[in-house]
Amino acid sequence: DRSLFVVEAAGEISRSALRGALATVDLPPVYIHLWRDPNDAATWHHLVEVEGCVRADDRRLRQLAEVKGVEIRQIWPLGGYAVPLSAAELA
Repeated sequence: DRSLFVVEAAGEISRSALRGALATVDLPPVYIHLWRDPNDAATWHHLVEVEGCVRADDRRLRQLAEVKGVEIRQIWPLGGYAVPLSAAELA
């Protein structure tokens, strides 16, 4: 499985800083995409994809919000999907 969630940050957080914060709470990212609203320069949104099932009540999301050095306002779990089986797994 893979899970998706959005991290809203108060100000700029680099992908590498967010990647480090995610690794700290045992959520190493598969993918991070940054989006900024040009009308709100103080808010940064990061779409994060991680391996495994991460539910809205997952303790790691709470821990992520408390990591020092990153100012996270909110985290929105979006859901997840099953990773298709590889040809080798199907054989």
